[in-house]
Amino acid sequence: GAGVSGALHFASGNGLAGSSGDILFSTGSGTTISSGTIQISSGDASELGGNVGFNAGSSSSESNTGGFVSLASGVSTPKSSGSLVVRTGDAGDTGISGALLFATGTTSSGSSGAMMLATGNQNDLQGGRVSLTAGTGSSNGGGIMLSGGSTSASGAGAVNIGTGGAISLNSGTGSTKSSGGILVQTFDSGSSGVSGSLRLS
Repeated sequence: GAGVSGALHFASGNGLAGSSGDILFSTGSGTTISSGTIQISSGDASELGGNVGFNAGSSSSESNTGGFVSLASGVSTPKSSGSLVVRTGDAGDTGISGALLFATGTTSSGSSGAMMLATGNQNDLQGGRVSLTAGTGSSNGGGIMLSGGSTSASGAGAVNIGTGGAISLNSGTGSTKSSGGILVQTFDSGSSGVSGSLRLS
């Protein structure tokens, strides 16, 4: 028909004096092969596809925080742990693929939340690699930009790249045209300050 399908709502009861109830989705264990899969997906549409949102609960208490959202792959005792893949879908012939945004919330009094990309430690061999790679393109390859935060008061944020291993900065190759450039610079200062220094040692 021309209407919408019925909504499906899962909710636990309210807690007037204690915590509200939990909601648990789980599959059974597999003793010899694989355990079951849980898949959450929205429906397709001719115009706009449905959204999938994960939101933790908010808190009005001055001494507590809002709830957290945890995405973790499964552990494996004898072999490798599971992978965690976060990606947007492919685009059609005339569009662009969806953006992927990682951002912490804003704050009015204290510091905003930190964001960290880290691999796990390894006791015997080398630690895992962190790789930032822009996509290739028929005309121009994508760029990678690392920027410290700006400020209207004291010093702006710094960009620090440090490691126990080697640091490699490589521009993109050009099979038929020019390769990409590498630009390292500090920004202009305000009327009452000095521009940031650039130190290579």
